[in-house]
Amino acid sequence: MRGIMPEPASSFAGEIDSIINTINWVVGVWFVFAILLLVGFALMFRRKEGVPAQYIAGNTPKQLGILLTLVALIAVFDFGMDISNIKVWHEIKIDQAPYSDPTAQRVRVEAAQWMWSFVYAGADGKFDTEDDVTTDEMHVKLNNLVVYELRSKDVLHSFGVPNMRVKMDVVPGRMYQGWFTPIKEGTFDLHCAEICGRGHGDMASHVVVESPEKFNSWMKEQVAANQAAHSTDTVAALTVK
Repeated sequence: MRGIMPEPASSFAGEIDSIINTINWVVGVWFVFAILLLVGFALMFRRKEGVPAQYIAGNTPKQLGILLTLVALIAVFDFGMDISNIKVWHEIKIDQAPYSDPTAQRVRVEAAQWMWSFVYAGADGKFDTEDDVTTDEMHVKLNNLVVYELRSKDVLHSFGVPNMRVKMDVVPGRMYQGWFTPIKEGTFDLHCAEICGRGHGDMASHVVVESPEKFNSWMKEQVAANQAAHSTDTVAALTVK
């Protein structure tokens, strides 16, 4: 059941939704129970003429038994949800295997007030070289593992892609890694999920998921544009000299 969540578009989105739905159902049931209990007590112990109010300390065996039973039930549900979530947490956050996968597509994501930049390694396969390609949209290949590096150039930001069920804070001075595998083609919203200044609401971009053929064609265009820009810069520098 997807409910109010946006369309899932990553390999682990279904597992995340399952956890959210489980929490919603458990908390919802306890919420209804608590409200019914509150209304029942309000009616049962409402003010009555000639009946003085009583202070209930909750220290009789019967009262303690009721309280401890409720606490035990809540603890069972809480630990039950935690145990069921461990597998998903380990797969997405703890397991280091995706980061060493040689087939992964690697993208450096840079956040700054108030824009996103996405850096792709060029033909040499290395970042921070002249053939790096920088764009304002994140393009990734369908059904291909994507490993991203997160960096902030100024303040705290948060990398949020709801359809991929991805959200990770970006703290300046640190580098973070995450991953997802897109399973649906399309253009999905990407935004900053942490208030980062007056332009926070406009700090948005997109994740474009496309077939390997379309991605390769797009990358060739970006490489050509990058080379043309470098050539223009070189000519300009020589002219100034």
